[in-house]
Amino acid sequence: MEDRPLGMYLHIPFCRRKCNYCAFYSAPAGEAAWEGYADALCRHIALWRERLGRRAVDTVYFGGGTPSLLWRQLPRVLAELGRCFQLDTGAEISLEANPGTVGREELRALRQAGFNRLSLGVQSAVEGELQALGRLHTAAEAMACVEAAREAGFANLSLDFMLGLPGQSEESLERMEDFVRRAAPQHLSAYILKVEAGTPFGEMGEALQLPDDDTAADLYESCVARLSALGYGQYEVSNFALPGFACRHNEKYWSLEEYLGIGPAAHSLLGGTRFFYPADRAAFVGGGLEQLQREGTPDWEEYAMLRLRTAAGLDTGRAGLPDGLLERARPFEKLGLLHIEGPVIRLTPKGFLVSTPLIAEILYG
Repeated sequence: MEDRPLGMYLHIPFCRRKCNYCAFYSAPAGEAAWEGYADALCRHIALWRERLGRRAVDTVYFGGGTPSLLWRQLPRVLAELGRCFQLDTGAEISLEANPGTVGREELRALRQAGFNRLSLGVQSAVEGELQALGRLHTAAEAMACVEAAREAGFANLSLDFMLGLPGQSEESLERMEDFVRRAAPQHLSAYILKVEAGTPFGEMGEALQLPDDDTAADLYESCVARLSALGYGQYEVSNFALPGFACRHNEKYWSLEEYLGIGPAAHSLLGGTRFFYPADRAAFVGGGLEQLQREGTPDWEEYAMLRLRTAAGLDTGRAGLPDGLLERARPFEKLGLLHIEGPVIRLTPKGFLVSTPLIAEILYG
């Protein structure tokens, strides 16, 4: 696949403070650490240039953590990426940002540096929910950040929201819908809260008082319907976009295209093999590519699972897939969990809600 452009992911493992639900590899640190980390990113980019040659890159994604904290350092990292690789003129260059960490000056500098897609972690439009999540911003500050991003020239804006939060109700979704209508983003992600071990939420146990499964399912289906009415098509379990604004970088993951991840805990798929950097910032800053650890090779099961999580679905006629997938899927069509069109299986929003056991039934019976 070396004739096709790479996706590039760069992990920024810093945040102001950990949110109550967050299990990603990140931690608070001062600006001195940010400078050294940016130096390490540039060094690793150059090391990959030596190994891969000047490969074409058509999507770049800075994730975290809170990448927007490093707004002064990231322009030189992006410039080094452009020096070492062939960055397409139409490349999608995304940056995750916390509305509590960036304003007009920062966003203007990032846009001028070449970032053209901004993903804002709004998470909720309800003050009580934001406080429970441990977010740094209010709903009003999130809207002000949206306006600042537009003024800075970001024409491709994504907003993240969370579903199934403690005490969440239809009123919460009404406020989300109003926020989306006013903000008019090109893309939205709406994730059902997953409580992870080792997080403050994980330590609360039953005291967290999450919505029951039926209520969480109702909230999800209501969210899908509300976003559809606003013109956002669902193209993956948790992702919605106006026509032409699906996240090209994420689509590489779901299609098992090649991508390179740089940074502690960053994963890659190159030459048919998965590998990753250990979740160790000190090792990343002080070491080279010798620290990479191999994960194995994707197989037909992983491909099928990923495709069934997308609205495009799984073409069962693809080479390498086993027989019997359509036959195992047909009973679930009668239940409204999926559609079958020729050789293609597509899950419905109801099917997405139970995608894990449903996909297992389709793949293995």
